[in-house]
Amino acid sequence: MKNRSRFHRLRSLVACLAPLAASLYAAETPVAPLDGGTNSSTFETSNEQSLPALGWSNVSGAARVFDLATNGALVGTTPYDNYEVQHATSTAVAANTHYRVRVKMGFFAGLGGATAGYRLELGTVNGGVFSQIGTTTGSVSYAGYIGSGTFSGNAVLDVNTGATVSGDALAVRWAQTSTTGAGTSDFFGIDEPNPKWSLHSLFGNPQVT
Repeated sequence: MKNRSRFHRLRSLVACLAPLAASLYAAETPVAPLDGGTNSSTFETSNEQSLPALGWSNVSGAARVFDLATNGALVGTTPYDNYEVQHATSTAVAANTHYRVRVKMGFFAGLGGATAGYRLELGTVNGGVFSQIGTTTGSVSYAGYIGSGTFSGNAVLDVNTGATVSGDALAVRWAQTSTTGAGTSDFFGIDEPNPKWSLHSLFGNPQVT
């Protein structure tokens, strides 16, 4: 009888805490300025700009913001060449926090047939040095022309920070790591990078070191 009573009390407690936990996870806050609305996310500039631009910079290879069609995107400068880009935000990494980074991907090409590899990273930057806190990789096959708003895939990266963090500014990195090559779709790139954060722990003592 005592065990049954304890079970009912525990079940009631879980039922009470569940809505609170759900609201915490649902209350995602964009990491400015990559909020899905500014040109740093949408690339709707009505022109072509080589990086550095809109807070984005080249890590390796060369990229550009290209918006000479209906939909703008960030793509490589040279057909088929691999490249990597970075956006360092003005938002410091927080302890005990869940980060989710989303990005849409596609090809600024009318020709199909390509599959491209990518790497998406979340990290921090201090003095120009990038420190990774999470990464995901994958590949995307051509599904249409990103210039008309047709995306070929999405990448999602989830990261949970612990009680101790550096306090440095958050940064997002994305790279094209491979492509099928000549005779297939070129200019693989991204649109609407949109990192968000939400509280993932009610316990512990957050520390910045």
